[in-house]
Amino acid sequence: MMRKFSTVPLVEGRSLLSEQLCGDFTQEFRNYDRQVWNNKHPSLTGVDASRSEDIDGFRDLIQGFVVNCKRREIYEKEIRAEQGLGADDPVTIPSPGVPRDISVTLDDLLSTKESGDNAHDTDGGDEFFDTYFDSADDGDFKD
Repeated sequence: MMRKFSTVPLVEGRSLLSEQLCGDFTQEFRNYDRQVWNNKHPSLTGVDASRSEDIDGFRDLIQGFVVNCKRREIYEKEIRAEQGLGADDPVTIPSPGVPRDISVTLDDLLSTKESGDNAHDTDGGDEFFDTYFDSADDGDFKD
């Protein structure tokens, strides 16, 4: 289940888990020096890092999650522009989900430049997490 966590931001539709966690995880990611992170991490190449044997440990899992959060942010921004939506309007990702081939670099992840997307702002409620994690045990990782 932990390996699948990094791919949650790539799901089609709305990802409430991504909306709740991506901003916080990305901010925490940026709090660490560049040398902490793997600039050759499989997720930076667009492969499904959840299936990679090179992923080892919690740090790699977090990096993969943050990479895919950035991909989702970029894709959502493109959809908003195409549909004439505002920066705060929710976006539904079409099937089959966020493309893995959206280029993301370590520099992109460590940059504090905002995309103008406030989709990660939350009210801090815990109700969603209780619902998600109670239903996550059934093996369905799509949120």
